[in-house]
Amino acid sequence: MNSPIKVLEIKPETPTKILVEEIEEIKKQEKIDTFEKITYFEKFEKAMELGYYLNNTGLYNKLIFLRVEANMKDQKLDLENIVNLKKKGDEPATAKNKVVKPYYKKIDERDTTLIFESRFESGNLLAAYKISEHNYQLVVQNDTNTNGYSQWFFFRVSGGRKGANVHFNLINLMKGYSLFNRGMQICVYSEKNAEQEKIGWHKGGNEINYYRNGIFKYVRDQKRYLSSLSFTYEFEYDNDTVYFANSIPYTYTDIFKELNEIQKNDKLSSLVHRKILCTTLAGNNLDYITLTNPDTSSRYDKEAFNNKIGIVIMARVHPGETVGSYMMKGIIDFLCSNTDEANLLRNNCVFKIIPMMNPDGVVCGNYRTSLVGCDLNRRWINPNEILHPEIYAAKQMILKFSTQRQLGLILDLHGHSGANNIFTYGNPIKENPKESKIFPILLSKMSDAFNYDQCKFKLNKNKYGTARINLFHELAIANIFTIEASFYGVKREVKL
Repeated sequence: MNSPIKVLEIKPETPTKILVEEIEEIKKQEKIDTFEKITYFEKFEKAMELGYYLNNTGLYNKLIFLRVEANMKDQKLDLENIVNLKKKGDEPATAKNKVVKPYYKKIDERDTTLIFESRFESGNLLAAYKISEHNYQLVVQNDTNTNGYSQWFFFRVSGGRKGANVHFNLINLMKGYSLFNRGMQICVYSEKNAEQEKIGWHKGGNEINYYRNGIFKYVRDQKRYLSSLSFTYEFEYDNDTVYFANSIPYTYTDIFKELNEIQKNDKLSSLVHRKILCTTLAGNNLDYITLTNPDTSSRYDKEAFNNKIGIVIMARVHPGETVGSYMMKGIIDFLCSNTDEANLLRNNCVFKIIPMMNPDGVVCGNYRTSLVGCDLNRRWINPNEILHPEIYAAKQMILKFSTQRQLGLILDLHGHSGANNIFTYGNPIKENPKESKIFPILLSKMSDAFNYDQCKFKLNKNKYGTARINLFHELAIANIFTIEASFYGVKREVKL
């Protein structure tokens, strides 16, 4: 089995060769002058206006990590080799990280400098500067082919000493407000803690502050002020490797393994059918599954099968919203279970599930966008088959599905970085305003985590390109929802 992860190589010396013929053909056919095109990664000094402002404030002292294309020639960075899911028996095996050389090498045993790394699947850290013995300034990498969306972070540090209390300060986050202001902590994973205490990802860090820092850069000729997230972490072990993330990661490799396990389960083979919806710009597979009970009667009842209600569920169109994948995992696990409720649903419904809508963005460690640098959840009105293959293929599948059976529910699973609890965005129906509110009310009665008071039912014009509103307009179905789950968790004191 070859690796499911592929990365489009974009070289500075040949940026115009990528998709040029296809782009020119689209221009002719659709009679348009400009649209997104894939560009090469610019150098750090050119792409990050931060470099100018911070160097002039004297914040930077000693560069100890830098992740940019210009500095990767000797590293031979390639996510396919780093993750390297090659067949080893029946289990995917992770490649050794020795393919990536550390950017900084310790001088001697007295050197307490931490070794930073983010060149792994879903990793995101552009640069690290050592300010003092236990103080580091960190810069998050922009989403691929954009000059913004710097919010997701996922990196590891090694070489810490037990008892050392280290201060980390991420200085270029785009959001002005975050749940870190309300008490949310950093997601932490210690390799030694996992090995010795069997503790995996957990919330940690102290002295957490999120604030506007006065640093700015220009995005589309507009000045955008940035925010800092600062926290301290006390190392519990000598020479430990510790990972830090904005939320608990859920990678493309994770869903790849999950779907493989389902396929290998003989009891589920008749319930779950896995197919490839399309391939992404980077050549990754966009998997989807069809889940329902097969007809087990001696006489096949075609009419009864065709009368099953169609349900579509999608997640992770925004790569940094990892909570969407954990909701999706819970849904798939439940629907595959042998409970009476799951069996009833499989008897009466056919589920089409796309667990990860934006594999390229997830692999590259983006927060919001795809490899082409656009928000795919704003492309549903007229998705481009070449530039937005994921949305194009998903929409075609849903429209075809709607001709085969009645669609009863469409869910798009997201994460929310500024609100607590779980809630929905729905669509208003003038003729019967209550029709689209029944499903959210039922959820609120069944789960304390769901708060109906936070649900909204609006058709904002700037959201017309989302799955929720576009599919509502095209299919005229009441039950189409965006499900938002908090990065933080449940808190019944709601600030609307």
